[in-house]
Amino acid sequence: MFKKILIIHLVVSVAYFAIALLAGTPHHFVSLIAGCSMMGINLALVIWTWSKIFRKKSIALASSVIVFKYAILGVFIYLIV
Repeated sequence: MFKKILIIHLVVSVAYFAIALLAGTPHHFVSLIAGCSMMGINLALVIWTWSKIFRKKSIALASSVIVFKYAILGVFIYLIV
C-alpha cells in the first residue's frame, strides 16, 4: 500500500511538472518541485508513522506526532504571515 501511494504521488507530480514546463515559467517549475517534494516527504512520514501506531497501538507516539505536526504548521504559518 505504501509503495502504491508514493507511486501515484510520483506519477501525478511528473504530470504536473510536464504541464508546468509547457505552460509556465521556470519560477513555477522550481516552486512546483519544492512543493511536490515536501508533500512526498510528508506523505511518506505520515504513512510510516500511522502504520507504526496501528501496529503497536501507541498513544504516546500518536500524541507526539499530532503535537509535532501542529508545531511545524504553526512555524510555517508564522513565517508566511
